[in-house]
Amino acid sequence: MCEDFGRNKDMQIRKASLTISFGAVVIALLLGSCNSYSVPVKAPVPHAPPPSDTARVFFINPGSDTGNPSTFILKETELIGYLESKSVAYVDLPEGEHFFMSVSTNHEGVFARLAGGRTYYLKLTFGRGRDNALGGQTAEAYWEPLVPGGDGWERRHQWVDRAKLVALNEKRAELWNNKYARRNQEWFLQFKNGEKKYTSLLPGQGE
Repeated sequence: MCEDFGRNKDMQIRKASLTISFGAVVIALLLGSCNSYSVPVKAPVPHAPPPSDTARVFFINPGSDTGNPSTFILKETELIGYLESKSVAYVDLPEGEHFFMSVSTNHEGVFARLAGGRTYYLKLTFGRGRDNALGGQTAEAYWEPLVPGGDGWERRHQWVDRAKLVALNEKRAELWNNKYARRNQEWFLQFKNGEKKYTSLLPGQGE
């Protein structure tokens, strides 16, 4: 009787430990999700064309050999997305002119003239940047428009479908926008005033 009780007690302790451990993992995952600038999207990636007065832009981070670089995506000075390695996000916008920035260890710009009913693809390409404190080099992000007939065009759907679809964590985005509002405005004005070069995305460079 005492031996059975001892065995049962040990089993209860093990179960309690497993329950606590599992609960800790769940809490850690939930906190990690809340602390991230992006959240996973359960809905499938849209493949149908957008409405005739709307343009769709996919932002693709296929990953890099230099590690797992991430980048913030802005429309002018407002954060609209955050991409970690092997993730993708998209935005639907009115046709017309729009300006995007990426902010990682560097900042890059894209001036886009978008046609309604078309879908566009901007892929992040990573290169070695400046030296860091550990004696290595940071990865800097550059926008690469995927255009019909160009390098990477045939792989656009493959990159999109294999990546994790994410959306912006609005609460964290608001804090980030408030914290870096002045800096982002200064960088945007550098592009707008011609002090810094940007990449162009033209109406016909979509599908």
